[in-house]
Amino acid sequence: MTTDSLSEQTLVRAALEGLFSGDQRAAAHSLAAQARFETVGEGQVLMAEGAAADDLFVLCAGRLHVYGRDGSGALGLVASIEQAGQVVGEQAFIDDRKFRNATLIALQSGRVARIPGDAFREHLARDQAALARLSAIGTRQLEHRLSALALELDDSLGAALSQSAPRARQFDAGESLFTAGEPALHAFLIVSGQIGLTNPHNGKTEARLGRGLTLGVDAVASGGEHPLNAVALEPSEVVALSDVAISALWEQTAADALAGGGFALGQGIQTSSTHVALSSTSRDLGGACITTDFLAPAGGVVRVKHYTERGQTYALIKGADVAAAQVIATPQGDRLLTLDPETGDVWGLSAPSDWTDLPRAIDLLLLRQQLSAIEQEAFARHGRLLIGDRAGGEGALSGMVCSCRAVTAIQLQDLAAEGASVDDMVARTGAGTVCGGCKDLLPLFTQTAQETLCWIAPETLPGGVVRVRLNFGSNDGNAEKKAELARLDRAKAGDFIRVSAMVRGQWLQRPYTLTDWDDSSLEITVKLEDRGQFSDWLRAAAPGDLVKVGTPEGHAYGIEGETRPLVFIVAGIGVTPALAAVRKLVGTRALDVRYVFRDPAEATGLSQLQSLAQAGEISLATFATGASGGAGGGRPSVDALIEGIDAMGPAQVVVCGPEGFNAPLREALAPLSNIEVFVEDFQETIGRGVNPGAGNGKGTAHAIRSPDFIPERPRESLFTRKTPGTMAEEAEDFLREFYRSERPGEDPAERLGTVREAIGTQGSWRKTAEELAFAAQVAWRNAPRCIGRLYWKGLHLRDGRDLQTADEIALALFEHMRFAFNGGAIRPAITVFDPSGQDGQAPRIWNPQLQLYAGYRLRSGQQVGDPGQNALTEAIMALGWEPSGSRFEILPLVIQGSDGRPRIFELPDDVRHEVPLSHSGYPAFNAMKLRWHAVPYVSDLRLDAGGITYPFAPFNGWFMNTEIAARNLTDHNRYDLLEPVAEAMGLDRRNDRDLWRDKALIMLNEAVIGSFDEAGVRLADHHNATRDFVEFCRAEQRAGREVFGEWMWLVPPVSASLSPLYQQPFANISVKPAYAYQRAVWKPAPTV
Repeated sequence: MTTDSLSEQTLVRAALEGLFSGDQRAAAHSLAAQARFETVGEGQVLMAEGAAADDLFVLCAGRLHVYGRDGSGALGLVASIEQAGQVVGEQAFIDDRKFRNATLIALQSGRVARIPGDAFREHLARDQAALARLSAIGTRQLEHRLSALALELDDSLGAALSQSAPRARQFDAGESLFTAGEPALHAFLIVSGQIGLTNPHNGKTEARLGRGLTLGVDAVASGGEHPLNAVALEPSEVVALSDVAISALWEQTAADALAGGGFALGQGIQTSSTHVALSSTSRDLGGACITTDFLAPAGGVVRVKHYTERGQTYALIKGADVAAAQVIATPQGDRLLTLDPETGDVWGLSAPSDWTDLPRAIDLLLLRQQLSAIEQEAFARHGRLLIGDRAGGEGALSGMVCSCRAVTAIQLQDLAAEGASVDDMVARTGAGTVCGGCKDLLPLFTQTAQETLCWIAPETLPGGVVRVRLNFGSNDGNAEKKAELARLDRAKAGDFIRVSAMVRGQWLQRPYTLTDWDDSSLEITVKLEDRGQFSDWLRAAAPGDLVKVGTPEGHAYGIEGETRPLVFIVAGIGVTPALAAVRKLVGTRALDVRYVFRDPAEATGLSQLQSLAQAGEISLATFATGASGGAGGGRPSVDALIEGIDAMGPAQVVVCGPEGFNAPLREALAPLSNIEVFVEDFQETIGRGVNPGAGNGKGTAHAIRSPDFIPERPRESLFTRKTPGTMAEEAEDFLREFYRSERPGEDPAERLGTVREAIGTQGSWRKTAEELAFAAQVAWRNAPRCIGRLYWKGLHLRDGRDLQTADEIALALFEHMRFAFNGGAIRPAITVFDPSGQDGQAPRIWNPQLQLYAGYRLRSGQQVGDPGQNALTEAIMALGWEPSGSRFEILPLVIQGSDGRPRIFELPDDVRHEVPLSHSGYPAFNAMKLRWHAVPYVSDLRLDAGGITYPFAPFNGWFMNTEIAARNLTDHNRYDLLEPVAEAMGLDRRNDRDLWRDKALIMLNEAVIGSFDEAGVRLADHHNATRDFVEFCRAEQRAGREVFGEWMWLVPPVSASLSPLYQQPFANISVKPAYAYQRAVWKPAPTV
């Protein structure tokens, strides 16, 4: 036996001796000899409330927390076990206890001793004094649990319960509390579990009562018999109510008794609202309490309880299986989250009410959102809720990743968490196998799965440069931490890392060259850019702020054993790879640095390079181009920078600077033999997840489309709206494309024969649901005016071709809107209706969008609402509809079934999703009470695919900010609000040279983006949407397809010249399948 084990045995023996009295203390020796010692990991659950009790525990080293559940089921801290020798879990072995009444969690790695429960109970039965002592402790613990229960009790009942000594009784699942017909002697308050009340005559369950509810109160108070059977449906703990408590309940609330004698002390009333269902104020044993029930957008009810006097808040998803929950707590133990152990969904929380992140944490419950492994680590190790805005913009690793195979980021993240390689992901999901556009993104998921959480230590250097130390700590024996350090230990000179910071609610990732590292930290050196998102974050960052860091990756010039001379030709902040090399490779090979900078006083790392050069460890040539750089100045020639390299023999050369610096050097070095060239452009590139370092002499590709690209199909072979084919020709063309994309390897001959026959005999043909979905998706891919085509493969089909009546169609449209809105996380969807109708008349809709605002002029000439809808509004008013006078009044739908008769349908409240517009900097703007509908449901374009035209095929994506702010609200023929907005901002509108219009337009775009983000509704911004379109262009080119587009629709109406599309020509060709405009059905046909 080791010395450590002897000291633990002694510790356990002393701890157990303290439980017993007199001669019975000898029992401690026997129990200590039966102890089993084990190491526990951080976050390990040692015992769970409601579970059977086998052992009690003695803490040998580490830190444990005991948690109990409140009335909403949320875990709250009961006790902290921090002193070695403390005993915990003994209460489960007193009297007739059957299961645990608390949860025990290791807050840090440590050691515990397990003591067999049966042996402990046997010894305790012989020591009545010890039993009484422990029972008294249990009573105090129960009183604490009752005070933590979130019950809406009044002061009189709270006082009544506090005056009695409560005693808990436990019932196993299936065990009876009382039976129908027996005298009612006891009433109970349910502390945990669930009790069922059943009818003795038919066995029907009349009620299921959970924690915070009472049963038997009315029967006991009236002196009668229990009318129903009460049986524990799961392991349950109850407290018998005293006569005083029963009287108080009966007098105050008898009229509200539940069937069978159960009374809900804290039940909110659920309404049909999207969010708040009921908020009420009351007082319970824990003090003044505000209880709010939320009807979560993701479904279900979330109850939030706020104790005003204690400053504590609890929240829980009703019905969550909290007994099985995974629990994570902050290092201080003051904040707690309960998670679904399988999915990571957040089920509940307990936290101080002044916690800054409390609203965001409650949103996790409302939206049924998950915490990733690294987000859980940020909370448990650092006490930070490091989560982004899940409903907002598009990150590199969010949303639809592979549009062709409809593979989402969540699927790939799950596979990466299982350790899947890129090849595994491709094999299991098909991602990257069609157009190949997402292949470059797949490695990011494996890297993200291996990210490490670091806290930063920034240091400002001259010249607008920041040196950032990324601290990940040392190996504390934890296996996962040891694996993290092993990954980071692979760093070599020339490597870069991907650093992700939480910027405005989104993870923003940037790659940076490593300049130094050791066994507990990494270092990057960053040039702060004006108006750079990551730069702005770094300027405001404080020591201790958290970032995610990926595994080091990069170039081959830093590999161990390489002996060729290594030359760096660098400019400005491009010196960073040279700094890493001189720190890590000095003495292993010849190093030559040629450094171009503007001002020596602001040249990063210059003093260190000069010191090494003076010591003869490196060669250094410096070129100061600014006025303060001494005589000469000006930029050095290319010849001066590459002088002598050709005489070195085999060598490696690293060129790092802006593209204008790199390009002539790349050209000059190309002819040199025996020279391996690495060129790194350090400016940001277009597209997500693009590595700014490019090796083998090839700079970063900035072009959207390769100039020498030749599409697989020439334009003249395509069916377009201007050059259509016959129905048979277009059907064959469509089906061949469908089989190439969706059923590669299958022969379409049989299907083609069937379709030809149908066209020959019936004059038409019917697509399968799979074919129709593909037709709708490809029409989106081909849409020349759409900038959001990257997500074309994610369009969901709702097949409505069998619906004929206006009533059926209206219900289908409402369901489409519910499906698409999705709590704000908008899903692209299309519903396609019958192209011909039963009587040869296809169903149609009058509205160009399912949600539009009415517009009309009063007799006085005053415009009300949206002028763009004046004609349609007047046509609907002619059917008998009357507007209310609001300028943001949603029009009803007018639908014609196959009978051709127009019918009016008001939108139900639950599909009328609107976003109020506000701006934190302009109260006068907020007073304008502007708003816009949340989703663009385009409803009167026809789908033209495979020779068939579908005149009624409403579809939706999501808005881009400029559509709303720069067009709908400000166009002269729409709301024309630019001048009123400028007035609200207090801008001087007398001189156009003050750019008041530009300022107002930018503010309005800010308001739209901020308001949609605050409302949790998906919205694209014009910069990220453009980047997505660039990625779409590249993906289409890899698939051999030419991208067509209408320039004025693709270039955003705000900051147009900042768009990489601004100087990109596109051929405006509408290829089939296509969406096309058609004459509105309510407008008269033009006369000839």
